[in-house]
This record gives sequence, structure tokens and C-alpha cells, in this order.
Amino acid sequence: MNDNEILERIVVEVSRDKKEGSGTGFYISADMIATCYHVLVGEDGVKKKIKPKKVYWIRHDDDKGRWQKATLIRAQSLPNDIAILRTEKTLNSLDFSELLKPWNKRECKFISRGYAQVVGDETIDGFYATQISGKILTDIWIYKEKSRRMQLQIPLEALKFGRSGSPVFSLTQKAIVGMIDCQGGELHEGVQIGTAIPIGDIVPPIGSPGRCRLIAGIPELPANFLPRPSDLRGLRDALISGDHSTTAITSPRNEHQTPSRKLGVHGMGGIGKSVLAAAAARDEEVQRYFSDGIFWVTLGTEPKIAQKQAELARMIDCQPHAFESTAEGRIALGRLLAGKACLVILDDVWSSSDVKEFIGDLGPKGRMLITTRDGRIITALAAIEYPLGLLKEEDSRELLASWAGLDQAQLPSQAAEVIDQCGRLPLALALCGAQIRDGVSWSDLLEALKEADLKFLDHEERSVMKSLKVSVDRLSEEERECYLLLAVFPPDETIPEAAILTLWAHARKLDEKNGRRLLAVLDRRSLLKRDIDNISSAIEIHDLLHDFLRASCSDLQALHNRILDAYRPAGGGWPSGPNDGYFFQHLVYHLSQAQRSEEIKSLLLDFDWIEAKLQATDVPSLLSDYDRADSDEDLSPIQGAIRLSAHVLSRNPEQLPGQLTGRLVGVQISSVESLIMQIPTRITYPWLRPLAGSLASPGGPLIRTLQGHTGGVGTVAISQDGRRAISGSEDRTLKLWDLEKGQEIRTLRGHADWVWAVAISQDGRRAISGSDDRTLRLWDLEKGQEVRTLEGHAGGVRAVAISQDGRRAISGSDDNTLKIWDLEKGQEIRTLRGHAGWVRAVEISQDGSRAISGSFDRTLKIWDLEKGREIRTLEGHAGWVGAVAISQDGSRAISGSYDNTLRLWDLEKGQEIRTLRGHTGGVGAVAISQDGRRAISGSFDSTLRLWDLETGRILAEFSGEGSIMAIALSRDGQRMVAGDSLGRVHLLALENSPK
Repeated sequence: MNDNEILERIVVEVSRDKKEGSGTGFYISADMIATCYHVLVGEDGVKKKIKPKKVYWIRHDDDKGRWQKATLIRAQSLPNDIAILRTEKTLNSLDFSELLKPWNKRECKFISRGYAQVVGDETIDGFYATQISGKILTDIWIYKEKSRRMQLQIPLEALKFGRSGSPVFSLTQKAIVGMIDCQGGELHEGVQIGTAIPIGDIVPPIGSPGRCRLIAGIPELPANFLPRPSDLRGLRDALISGDHSTTAITSPRNEHQTPSRKLGVHGMGGIGKSVLAAAAARDEEVQRYFSDGIFWVTLGTEPKIAQKQAELARMIDCQPHAFESTAEGRIALGRLLAGKACLVILDDVWSSSDVKEFIGDLGPKGRMLITTRDGRIITALAAIEYPLGLLKEEDSRELLASWAGLDQAQLPSQAAEVIDQCGRLPLALALCGAQIRDGVSWSDLLEALKEADLKFLDHEERSVMKSLKVSVDRLSEEERECYLLLAVFPPDETIPEAAILTLWAHARKLDEKNGRRLLAVLDRRSLLKRDIDNISSAIEIHDLLHDFLRASCSDLQALHNRILDAYRPAGGGWPSGPNDGYFFQHLVYHLSQAQRSEEIKSLLLDFDWIEAKLQATDVPSLLSDYDRADSDEDLSPIQGAIRLSAHVLSRNPEQLPGQLTGRLVGVQISSVESLIMQIPTRITYPWLRPLAGSLASPGGPLIRTLQGHTGGVGTVAISQDGRRAISGSEDRTLKLWDLEKGQEIRTLRGHADWVWAVAISQDGRRAISGSDDRTLRLWDLEKGQEVRTLEGHAGGVRAVAISQDGRRAISGSDDNTLKIWDLEKGQEIRTLRGHAGWVRAVEISQDGSRAISGSFDRTLKIWDLEKGREIRTLEGHAGWVGAVAISQDGSRAISGSYDNTLRLWDLEKGQEIRTLRGHTGGVGAVAISQDGRRAISGSFDSTLRLWDLETGRILAEFSGEGSIMAIALSRDGQRMVAGDSLGRVHLLALENSPK
């Protein structure tokens, strides 16, 4: 690939609205794009200090105008002017470690590629990237000596803002050394000089040692933020000490604390728990300590745990996730966080069971911080408690004065009494200070506080509630009525401005302009928090304020009906509703609260709604709609089909018609059949329509998925009676499973590294395993105990087989050898040498006289086990051999290779019978039926394929979500287990396969 082709591959156009380009970006890794900060927010956004959005759009010239979603993971405003986006579309064909290099400080020629046009620029024709060239002259300091730039000599007409974010490719170094920044170009207006950000300033923030790689979900600090240095210092010390993993911020208590890996923040509402946690997340020392990421998730009173798990998983790897169960989500999070120095903050926790269900072990480097009003949660979680007390008198005066718009010295004598009435709670002080700033006299405020005190005498949050009542009473009647309508929105969620304006327009005839004015008034008075970005704003309501609103509402069900009326489309039904960031996410919630269950069922059987909802939201949100519906046999298969399709739909929603059709054709439920009949009449784009049930369906061949491992499953074996299976994993354990009940029987621990191989004795009482720790271990499956450890290999043990009588075993290793073992004595009998690469597969014939092995030297070898010598070598594979199986009569064998093929062998003649092609990834697992007529293979392309060995034809296929790394077939050939890279063990039925 030449220089120009490289630039063509990596350069993309960046857009804020999926309509017009705002600048250029380029890949700096397979799934990350660099661009300039001002490309995302615009010139005005930089000046007004507007925050960037979470989602932007990119497209490549080859994409034919189709925009792809990109998620913002890092943004640095001026003087840095750097932004990093995570893409859904990956670029895997380049070695970025060689492509990105620091400039060597020598003057040289460069080329660049980018988009000249920008939003609103109507003088430039064309929407394709173009190339420019120039010279890199030197490096300079600009922006008042706060940032270094590379000085470029380029034609003046090339200094267009659309080229901001373009790569600078040094023709001398044959590498990208910088990124054009036309903000810097403004400093040299009128001359042929531009500037570029050095690549070294762009790449280090992504995972460099000592710096936080990713910060996600952290809320902004409030207006008039009051630093609490001693509390922040204490919490920081608790977080970065090596003794605990979970911290809880609490009110002061004196109980003895047991060391824990959890830290909790407990205190009354409005005391500042969440603000302190957000401040800690922004602390430089905390960010240095948790260099792999800091993630914030708000749980609230009724959290949808699986959906929240998917949110956190996406924060960590910026990939879409949809979990079938909270158990699956917990395992996935354990895998994503394993070995990482991460801080997970769970805000507004109301139940310890929510935390336990949400997340498990964070590993030795991980920490969890929770905020809660309930101190019992901290005890239940065995967390370390961080006591957060009330504000000190001086701090209370400072916060009150700040909100009132005064200096502390200007506070009158009544201020002390107001502070006392507020109980030195930050939220109450903010509410009262805002009223003083808006013209309420100190004496009127005090009188109102004392009057409200009587109403909330028995309320546990009395100080805040009475301050809130006084604030609401000060609103005009119209403002108050509008504010009280906000009780309809769900707690603990951010509400798009558009949703509130829609409600107010319908219920109070308030136009958009006046609606936004009222939101500004409520924000100013601390009755809500308004977070403004460069297009609209989002509204947050403190949970205590939400409690007050709900308490003030006499008929909440009627209020839900009012917002439904506000959103009801004039024509086209619910699927034609507005994509305003709220409607599609919460329609079913409001229907449920309005007790309109039949309408929910009708909605969830409507393909137009399913498609519109998926396009506007994501798979977890769509599945949650079905969770809200009453239990119904009509809806269950549809939800099951969506869940089975989650891994596909998360990446390409346009596969919805094919996925639903392929999984639900043949389901004999009239409402489901009606749904399938709708699909062809509703689709306006090309799609592949399955003419028969071609995908795993609810109740189909996928019987169940067994979950419990926290790492990839590299090996499985099944007992002779097909009732039990054993799996080995990256998590260093083996698990014994009851296949009838779908339950884990026990976990076997002892290996110190990935377990890659396992075999079960004929009687099912013993198993032998091999691991990357270079050992084999013999297990008593009835007692769940290790019998003995076998040592001798100089490399990881990747393959093992056991003789029919259970007395001998053979192992294959990364030391290029095989070893035969006496299992009764625990001794090595002999070593077989001959392979020139790692031995990754081995199988013993039924009579125990011969074995066949497969190796990374691309060969298979047949061995005489009695004499300990090689009989012959089988050659033909063009890639590593990773799997092998022998027919029962010992006459044939089948092998799987990283060349994506299987090969069937005649062992007597030492010849290849045929090659089986169809997989698009390496084949790392294979099993053969007892009669030798069929085989099943597992591949890194995430599929299982059933083969007719007589014809070489594919009989059936099953698509999983992760790479299929291991398979085992029951003796009767009717059941099989498969292990995948996601830590799952799948149990499948083969009874409908051709015989």
C-alpha cells in the first residue's frame, strides 16, 4: 500500500448531525479516530465553552454517503484541541504502531488528505476528500505558550476549516506525525503558514501509563461548586489505598470496619454524596491511579440491572452489548474489568442486592465507590465506609453567599438562622440562596422556612423538603403548575429538554421559547439541573426534588395519560412518534404506569414499532419493553428471538427482518405468524428473506447456555451417558455441569493458568486437565478433589486424551512434544518427539494402540503408543492444525486447521480423502460421530457446522456470539456441548439432523 492509498484508507469525514460535514478525522487504531475538538463543537462552541455531545458521525468516501456512528471517548478543548472518537466500523488492515511516529524535528515534505468544505460553506463543490502537500518547517509554541504545534508551509487556499483533523504524513519518515489544526492557522492569517498538533500529543492519552485512559458517565459539577478539600483528600486516600475495593460515603459512625475492597458514601439526601464522588472522579491523583478508566452508573430505586450492565460494558469497550440475563452481564463485566485498574462508581444505591447482582469481583486493581442514603447497604456489602458530615459553619456561609450572589462579608445576621433552618445541607442552602439572588428578602425567606417546617416535621429530609416547598411556593402559578407536571418523568434519569417542552405545550399551551425560559428559571433556582450542549439541553432532577414532585401529585396515573396524549402522533400510530431522545425510550413505561396493558401487547406485536424502537435506541432498551409487559405466551418467542439476535442487531439494526423471520418462521402462534407476515410489506430497503427457519429459535436446537466462567472456554468434554459435561477456561478453573438441569455441580480449582485441555474417563468418575501452567491434573469428579499433579512438560499443555480403560493418558504441549502418562502411578511413561511446532491436538484410538496428533507445524502424526514411535506424517493443511478426532473403528480421522478447512484422512493409507470448506475462520474444534459418517466443527468465525463426511456437504449450521473454541459430542450423537470465547458453554440438540 503506497502513501496515497494509506491516507485514502484512514481519512474520514466527521459530522455533528449526520447531514453536513464539520471537518476531518483519521484512524489512529483499528477503532479510534482522532480529530480536532473544534470540529465537534464549532467555532462558536469553543468560544461559548459548549460541551461536546456523546455521539457523532463519520463516513469514508467509499461508504457511498452512509454515516456511521462514533462515540466520543476523550475531548480536550483549547489549547489542546484534541478529540478521540470510538467507531463501530473497524479498520484492521494497518499496523498503527508503525504508521504513527513522532516527528524527527527535521524539515521535510508532507502530504495530507481531508475535506475542504464545512457546515454552512456553500462556495465549495464536492463532498470527497482531496489531497494537499507542503513542508513541515519547525515546532512552535502558540496559544500563549500553553501548547506546542508543528509549523507547516502550505498554500493559503488550503487553509480551510474543513481540513482541521487531517493527518500530516511525512514523506521522509513514511509515517503520520501530526494533525492539521486550522484554529492554529488563524494565527498566521495572510501567509502560507499553518499548524499541526504533534501526533505524540494525540496518542498518549489513549492508554499511556500513568494517565486515565477513559472517563465515562461522570456528571458535571454543579454551579457554585464548593470544594471540600479535607473530604476530597480523605476519600481519595481511601480509594487509592491498597486495602479495599469498595468505598461508601456515609454519615459519621463509629462502628469497627472490616477490611474490604468496597468503599461506600452514605448520608442523608442533599448532603453532597454524588457531588463529592464526581469531584473524586475528576481528581488528577485518582485518575492516575485508575489508569484504565473511571466509570459512573446511576442505579436508582428500580434499576434495570441487565440494561445498566450493558451501559457499563459499552463504557468500557465502546462496543454494543445486550445480555440475556444479569448473570451473563455480571460475567461479561468481570471479564472486561479483569486485571484492569478501574474505578466503578455506583450512584444512588437503594439495595445491596442490586449491587451484588450488577457486578462481581473487580480484580486486584479495581475499586468500587457507591453512594447511598441507607447505611445498612454498606454493612451488607462489607464495604469500607467514608463518613461525610454536614458542612461546617464557614463552608455553609460560603455556599449560601455564592448562590445568593454575595460576598460572605455581605451576609446579614439572618444568614446564620437560615443556615440553621437548612441544617447545613448543600441542597437546602442552594435552594435558599437562589431565592435571595432572585429578590426574596431574608426576613420573608426565614418566615416561609419556619412555616414549612411544621409541614415536614416528621420527614427524614425535613431541611431540604421545607426549603423546596418555599422555593416552589415562590414560583408564579403558571410556573408552579408546569414544574409539578415533571412528576410524570421516571426517577434517576436524565430527561431531554424536548420531552418536557412537549408535555408543557400540550398540558399548559406553553410555546417552545417560553418553555426554555422557564427551564432556565428553574435551573437558576436550583429546582432542576440543566445541562446544555451544542444543540439542546438535558434535565436532571435530584431524587429528593423528584420525591417532592411525586408527593405533590394527586393522580399520577392521569398524569401519565396526559403525557401519552401529548405524544400521540396525528397519523401513523406510535411508530411514527418523534425521535427526541425520550419518546421511544419511555413510551412503554408510560403505558405501563397508565395501566394500558393491552395497548402494550399490541405495540410489541407491531413490526413497525419494533423496527422504529430499535433504530432509535438499542437492543437492551427494546428487550426492556417486553419485560414491562404482562407475562404473555404471544410475546415470549418474540423477545426470545430478539435476545438471540442481540449480537447481530447491536451492530446492524437493518438485519432485524431477516433475524426475526429466520428465528420465528414455524412458530405456530397466530400473533407471531401475523408479525412475520407483516415484515415483507413494511420493508423499504433490500434484505435477505429466509424462506425457512434458518437461525436458532426460542425452543430450537440451542437447548440452553451454561454461564459461570469469567474467561473464554478453551476445552469441553461430555460424559458417556451425556448427562454431565466438564469445561476448562481462561479463568483457570474447570466446571462440572449437570446438563439435564442446566446447573453447575462444582468448580475445580488448582491450575495457575488457562485450562486448555480436558478429558473424562469412560466411567465418568475421573477427568484429566492440561493448562498453560505446564501441568496436568487428575481429578476425582465425585468428590471434586484433585488426585494428583503430573509435571514434566516444558511448555503449556494444550491437548489431552485418556485411554478407554482410564489407566493411561497422552498430552500435547507447546514444547513440541507429546507425553504418555501412567495415571495410577502418576508417572511419565515416555515422550514422543517429532513435531516441529506446538502440539495443539491429540486423540487416542478406541483400542488404545495408536494416537494421532496435530501441530502448529501444519502436520498430523500417527503414533504407535506401545513402541513409542511415529508411524507416519499426514501433510496437506496450509495452516496450523488445531483439532483432530478419530472414528470409532480407527480407520479415519478428521482434522481442523487455521487455514479455515477440515480434512478427512484415511489412516490406513495415510491419504487425504477430501477437504471440507465453508468456514471463514480458523477451525479449532472438531468431533466425529460414532458411525464415522458425520462430523461437527467449531470455528473462530463463531459458527458450528455439521458435515456429511461421505459427500462433504454441510448439513446444518449454528451461529454463536463468540469464537467456538471447543466441542464435544455425546455417544449417541444427539447432543453436543460447545465452549466459546465469551466464557459460555452451549448445549445443543442434534436429533433433527439427517442420519
